[in-house]
Amino acid sequence: PWITYVHMGDETDYGNCYCKYCRKAFQEQFGYDLPGLKNDFSPEYLDQWIDYHLFRNSSIGKMYARAAGAAHEKNPRMKMFAPPSAPDS
Repeated sequence: PWITYVHMGDETDYGNCYCKYCRKAFQEQFGYDLPGLKNDFSPEYLDQWIDYHLFRNSSIGKMYARAAGAAHEKNPRMKMFAPPSAPDS
């Protein structure tokens, strides 16, 4: 049997997204507006920036999970290091 190893990518290469969909999803998850990039080192802003990166990385993980699920449907023997569904946390 063949085992395919695929590097899913480097999440730090993904840019920040402020589209309408991401703004709405962030608002629903965290209860406040998605923070913009600014030169602010206050604890309040840094906490928001951490929330944004948790949101961003979770979104990227869900994308990888969908890709792994689609690949597994095409070839059930394909092994990928991504869960079939990402947690919502």
